Amino acid sequence: MVTVLRTERWRTAWLFGVVVVGSVLCANVAHGWYPYSEKYQAWQKDRPMMYGALHNSVPQDHVGERIARMKAGGYNTILWWKPGNALHMFEAASKAGLEWGSGEIGGIPAIQSAEHIPGMSIVFVGDEPHDEELPALVPIAEETRRLWPNVLAFSNLSITNSNHDDYVDLIKPDVFSFDVYPFFRDGRTFDYWLHSLEWCRISARKHKLPYWAWIQAIGRSDKGDTGQPYRIPDEADVRFNIFTFLAHGGQGMYFFSYYGWTEGTIMDSGVENLGRGPVEAHRYENTTPSRAYFAIRDVAPEVQNLASALFNLRATGKIGYIGARQLWDHQPPTYSKNNPTFEVKHEAFTGFSKLRSAELLDATSDQEGLMVSFFDDEAGETYFMVVNLTHGEKMDKIDGRRKVRLVLNPSVKKIERLNRLTGQVEVLNTEEFADKRKLDFALEGGTGDLFKWHNGQQWALRGK
Repeated sequence: MVTVLRTERWRTAWLFGVVVVGSVLCANVAHGWYPYSEKYQAWQKDRPMMYGALHNSVPQDHVGERIARMKAGGYNTILWWKPGNALHMFEAASKAGLEWGSGEIGGIPAIQSAEHIPGMSIVFVGDEPHDEELPALVPIAEETRRLWPNVLAFSNLSITNSNHDDYVDLIKPDVFSFDVYPFFRDGRTFDYWLHSLEWCRISARKHKLPYWAWIQAIGRSDKGDTGQPYRIPDEADVRFNIFTFLAHGGQGMYFFSYYGWTEGTIMDSGVENLGRGPVEAHRYENTTPSRAYFAIRDVAPEVQNLASALFNLRATGKIGYIGARQLWDHQPPTYSKNNPTFEVKHEAFTGFSKLRSAELLDATSDQEGLMVSFFDDEAGETYFMVVNLTHGEKMDKIDGRRKVRLVLNPSVKKIERLNRLTGQVEVLNTEEFADKRKLDFALEGGTGDLFKWHNGQQWALRGK
């Protein structure tokens, strides 16, 4: 099972080997695009961005309705850690036109028991493995690649458990995947969420792997073994989680859905946490979608529209911040046991290329702000994403809606944006602003827009 972050341990013993190593955080002066593996590119060619739903409780009733509710939520892949227990779910998912993926619990024979069902897509070779657990996963990874050469095989990492380089060398993953859940029940956001994203971005880029992550979709009222209770994320939270990840080069994501939680994406009033209740207690009529379900469903089409470009882009250069200093402007603790220590240096955005500055015009406090990140494509064209970092407990996307101003070089009369709602590239006129130009637009809470310079060069969109 994916577990949430052990917060106290992070505060006292943690590394953040992150956020800037030389060229990784330097501005994008040189062309930085690179291809993924031929296997991954073939796998991703005709698929949408991974938007996976984990269903790991054991219900047998209303299976078709359960899968239909997931599909209606925008999910395209059904995930289950124990494949031997999930044949009925995989069959229903396949019948509904969804793909499925599994963990390795039960070993290769458990996965083989489901291989006859169409739609097998990924296999998690371990969840949050520690360094000492990696050798035992090697033969499973090798056998998975041998038996199912077209299926993606990789582990899901808790990024402090294992050395990233050793993990890649041993497991040879097709994807760099991790989990960190940032939304605390007391209303705070985890101090090192943005550092986590950057650390994993560094590792993914170093090994030229696509970058996937779990997005928080659950709450938890007790501390358990995490040291921190969590809140069910609302619209602005979910969008903040997703768009900050996409701005760091994210290429796929997944969510807990049904898991027997009373504070989950699908809340289940009939069982206790972690799906430990008896099978008969997992009744469909005792389940109801939470705020997180509707937030995930709402943003799904926007994610897929942006994916048409993001698949062909690579995150590069530095990421800059405006406001919201509590999210990025602090020094994480260091930890050197499993990973090399990098200089940690998130920076305020001071302009890059033709973008002079950016600001929130109607921020309600200094806790709000913007993120600006950069990408390039195979042809060397520059793109950038602007994310409204406004989010919070029980905040919907309209509550967090803010007006953004970009200040541009005087030569920038027009700028292009990929419309999140239509998937079409639109050309926006800028306005005179002193001796420069400006573009004012609104962004919902936690949401980002993707831009490109209007220079006569086409966007690197899928299929073009």
